[in-house]
Amino acid sequence: MREVHYAVVTMGYGVEGTLECAVLAFACGVFELPQSGLEWGLLVALVLITWGGQTSLILALQFEQAGVVSLINSTDTIFAFILQFIFLSVIPDMYRYTGSISLLT
Repeated sequence: MREVHYAVVTMGYGVEGTLECAVLAFACGVFELPQSGLEWGLLVALVLITWGGQTSLILALQFEQAGVVSLINSTDTIFAFILQFIFLSVIPDMYRYTGSISLLT
């Protein structure tokens, strides 16, 4: 993996994830395209942020040991709890705690 260009890995994961989501959305009957310019803008922002995060993770794995990267990457869950509480006033319930524990272990 260290010799493979990060864009190849990112493209592979992107295509796989897009195909999986499209198939599941069609199978469940919930697929619909964005309707307004705001929704398209949010979609583009989501794509760029996700691409940046995935690229950062791949580059980190190429230049650092996997243990260190996974430890730092697991703080995403903790920051998500904190930011949801601060900005969205979401109080975590038992389901969220159970899901985060399963992610962190």
